[in-house]
Amino acid sequence: MYGLRHELLPPSGVEHAVFIKLTPSSLGEDSPGASSSNNRKVVANLVVARSSLLRIFEVREEPAPLPTLLEAEAKAKDGASKPGTEAVEGEVEMDREGEGFVNMAQVKSLPAGSSVIPSTVTRMVLLREHRLHGNVTGLASVKTIASSEDGLDRLVISFRDAKISLMEWSEQLFDITTVSIHTYERAPQVLAADPGQWRGVLRVDSSSRCAALSLPKESFAILPFHTAAELEMMDQERQAGRYATCFVSPLPC
Repeated sequence: MYGLRHELLPPSGVEHAVFIKLTPSSLGEDSPGASSSNNRKVVANLVVARSSLLRIFEVREEPAPLPTLLEAEAKAKDGASKPGTEAVEGEVEMDREGEGFVNMAQVKSLPAGSSVIPSTVTRMVLLREHRLHGNVTGLASVKTIASSEDGLDRLVISFRDAKISLMEWSEQLFDITTVSIHTYERAPQVLAADPGQWRGVLRVDSSSRCAALSLPKESFAILPFHTAAELEMMDQERQAGRYATCFVSPLPC
């Protein structure tokens, strides 16, 4: 017996998000698919996920747009607005910046009637969008041994079916590529558990030494990452991978 599933509407909202230096443009380098304007600065990348949908954004700082002629004429009309149509607090700033939000703290700090315009605005630009084979349960940023060469972070993704994927950015493809996939769905702890009774939680060590995924029966799947100090102590034959052998470790009683 086979079960069929058809998605009527795409996922909306965000379940997981991570701020990451994924693309060379986030380091101040030009990217083939990115804007070459000197007035734009890429602060970092934002990766968000919900269900099986993954999106990668660039967070850019751009010069704030100048007031339009119509806006200037509207300001020149004193008392021209009709009663009951006055802009609420922050509405003018929201329209000027072209965003769906406004920093109320900044608005309240300006004197009444002030026409000060911020020098820059922050925008999110969509780079890539992917439908993944599985529902995402976690996103994390990690620095591998390759990060010491290009300065970029790597993306770790965990899935509901007890999988971990290590991803990195490829300038040739202008997209993310898979470095490795680690699956634990055949681990005894997972096979003996009810899929509806547990949900894996992904965590990455702050020093990027390993990634851990919680499994049923109070156990963890550990994916260790090589460090430069470890590689210096290894033989040349053992320096091929960016990570060490993964394993499942139960919690001590």
